[in-house]
Amino acid sequence: MLNDLGVASAIGPSHKSEKSLIFNEALWGKTKRGDVLVLDRNSADYTIIARASQSGRELVIRCPRQSFGVVNEFWKSKDRDRRVVLTVPQSAKPQSYVKENGLAESVNVRLLKFKLENGEEEVLLTSLCDGRKYRREEFYKVYGWRWRDETYYDRIKNIFEVERFSGQTEVSIKQDFYGVILLANLESVLSRDTEQEMREEAKERGNETMPQVNHAVSYVALTGRMVSLLADEKSPIEEIMRDLKRLFRTNPTRQRKGRKYERETLTHARKLRYHRYTKRVIA
Repeated sequence: MLNDLGVASAIGPSHKSEKSLIFNEALWGKTKRGDVLVLDRNSADYTIIARASQSGRELVIRCPRQSFGVVNEFWKSKDRDRRVVLTVPQSAKPQSYVKENGLAESVNVRLLKFKLENGEEEVLLTSLCDGRKYRREEFYKVYGWRWRDETYYDRIKNIFEVERFSGQTEVSIKQDFYGVILLANLESVLSRDTEQEMREEAKERGNETMPQVNHAVSYVALTGRMVSLLADEKSPIEEIMRDLKRLFRTNPTRQRKGRKYERETLTHARKLRYHRYTKRVIA
């Protein structure tokens, strides 16, 4: 979450759930016992929690307002930290999944309630139940790191345009998808040193805000040099890297503490208009 790197990626049909991608070997196989998975509220699913518990993975999940019964009770209470037993819901799908995969019908979890800067409250669910070993305030910080995931996804979708496929066949879509992930990871790795140098220079000058590499600029710079960098044995790597570092410094953005952008709620009509007339399409 702190390195802007996609460790593993997967793509599948739109009719399949996000949970099926999480359990995909390409993703699940990249984790191991003891790893902590920090997930958003769409993953507040009993089968995910039970599967992680069975395999020794730890979880930190943000819970929506209406989720499990014990979580709903915790929302209404004045408690800030509570251990509870989560049981499999009575609906058919989770019951069937639990039986087919030999998962436990109940799991011990810990619920933590935090008040955000805007006055709203959020509840985190975690499998790390030892309050002496895992202090409550640490979870707020760890879940806050997940914002880096969201900005990574934003770049994948809007700067690297992962949904802008060059063809309609399965092979061409997968080629474009995995190519974008490779490009995004390479951009993160190559631009890190430049960003660190820019920040150190800003500190020496006493700047109040820290510069960040403008990912839209670095993406374009890297795209034009990918072939030379990876496939042309005659190209001087040192010269290409110097050129890239120079371009990475172009038009940096600034990180200003306290700046917030309220999420605008769009109507279906505005969403349709965006996808039809605003979003770029294949020429």
